[in-house]
Amino acid sequence: GGITLIINDIFQNWDKGCYIASLIKTEEDDNGNELNYYDKAKHYGFNIQPASGNTDIALYGEKISKMYKTIISLPEYNNKFKEGDVAYLEGVRTVGDVMANPGLSNFVSDFVAEEVLPTINLPAEEILAFRNSVFDRFRNPFVRHELISISLNSMTKYKTRILPSATKYYDVTGKLPKHALFSFACLMEMYFLRKEDGTSLVSDDACFLDMYKELEQDMEDYLMLLDY
Repeated sequence: GGITLIINDIFQNWDKGCYIASLIKTEEDDNGNELNYYDKAKHYGFNIQPASGNTDIALYGEKISKMYKTIISLPEYNNKFKEGDVAYLEGVRTVGDVMANPGLSNFVSDFVAEEVLPTINLPAEEILAFRNSVFDRFRNPFVRHELISISLNSMTKYKTRILPSATKYYDVTGKLPKHALFSFACLMEMYFLRKEDGTSLVSDDACFLDMYKELEQDMEDYLMLLDY
């Protein structure tokens, strides 16, 4: 027998495979913000397909057009996945790919509009002009920015470019910047990825790479305790 796995994925670019991180637990911080804790993402070679046909809409409703589906073996995967788990799909390699992908492009646009621009103290027309010039550069078809190359020294880049806006957004609104934090969670996951020879997929200072090795071991020890 088989079951249909429905994936509500902001990364709307499907391929024959995905990564799924299992939801471990949910807590609230002192301000009532929901905090989700996830296991390390695992790769699955599923044949992911867009879910948008009339049968899908009849079964799951109109929102299914923003989701994806795959049919998996019931004996092998029964009780393996649950609502709240996070999935992301393969297929994006460059900045141009990101901006050509409706889901990812919307994520970037919403992040800038909701969490970055409100923290900049400049006239609205100047902010809009700057935003448009950056997005035009991102969409330039004659410039190929490889994401893996841009990931060089990502920890320092995040600290100096994203974290100030994220903390200012929190100070102003009292809300967690969900786009910035989700991006950081994805960034951390990337640092756990390894090449076939066991070395890190990303390039960064040794102090950061060593830190993630220790974090990975700590996480494995924590999950072993949970299983116990």
